[in-house]
Amino acid sequence: MPETQPELGFSSPDDASGPHTVRGVFLSALAAPGAAARLRQLDASGLLTQVIPELETLKGVAQPKEHHWDVFGHCLETVAAVEFVVEQAGGDWPETGLDIYLSQATDGEHSRLVLLKLAGLLHDVAKPQTKFIEPQGKMRFFGHSELGAQTARRVLARLGFSSKAQQMVGLMIEHHLRPPMLTLDPKPPTDRAIRRFFRDTAGVGIETFLLNLSDHKAMRGPMLSPEEWQQHMDRTRDILRRYLATQQETKMAKLVDGDEIMKRFGLQPGPILGELLAAVREAQGRGDVTSKEEAMALVDRMFSRP
Repeated sequence: MPETQPELGFSSPDDASGPHTVRGVFLSALAAPGAAARLRQLDASGLLTQVIPELETLKGVAQPKEHHWDVFGHCLETVAAVEFVVEQAGGDWPETGLDIYLSQATDGEHSRLVLLKLAGLLHDVAKPQTKFIEPQGKMRFFGHSELGAQTARRVLARLGFSSKAQQMVGLMIEHHLRPPMLTLDPKPPTDRAIRRFFRDTAGVGIETFLLNLSDHKAMRGPMLSPEEWQQHMDRTRDILRRYLATQQETKMAKLVDGDEIMKRFGLQPGPILGELLAAVREAQGRGDVTSKEEAMALVDRMFSRP
């Protein structure tokens, strides 16, 4: 028997709101599992590019040999890859709490997962305008992330998304090529580099890492190397673990500060003070120290060592 397709009926395309308008059907398709297949059905009926005309220009745009699909196919496959990555990471990385995090409705209406799928759909929307072939024949798309972010913000504004959602999707797209700078280097990234990335992505750093993973999977398609993929997943997990650990430290109440330690032991600012404070934070994170008295007792013990 042929596979049953999801119902995608709508009423009036001129009506800007409601679940059965073209916009409403598009958003419902994006939010549902199997979103890429639903978006392909919308495209077959001509409705997808009615909602986002910018996607029409992606069709048939060739990409470098590393890519399995043209730009349009790649963007749809990235939406499918988002669901794959989220499911795999949610099962393999329980400490990240991804399921709860991505279900948050950050703008009061749309979840982080829906916005991530939107970013996947639009992340290469500016490739046709930025395509350039060098004299040696190498294909380039200089500036497509930045221009794509601007285009995506306009698309979301036209679709009635909040300014916060526009900003979030724009940041994901603008920075979606940056994670490999942290994950592909044989040496682990420094804490400073990780902090800088999450500062620049302003609240969507986790989604940007997931978008980059999805982009990688959609780029290679059936040519994806299992070993290369696992390495990418493992390195991303390590970076997210480090970031979440620092976030947890930041949320912990400060039990003792540097001034108190310096006054008690006659210390000056320097490496020893930093080591003592770091030891207190580490012990607090493990649950070994829960009060100022216990923190100072730990410092006493450390300071009395040779």
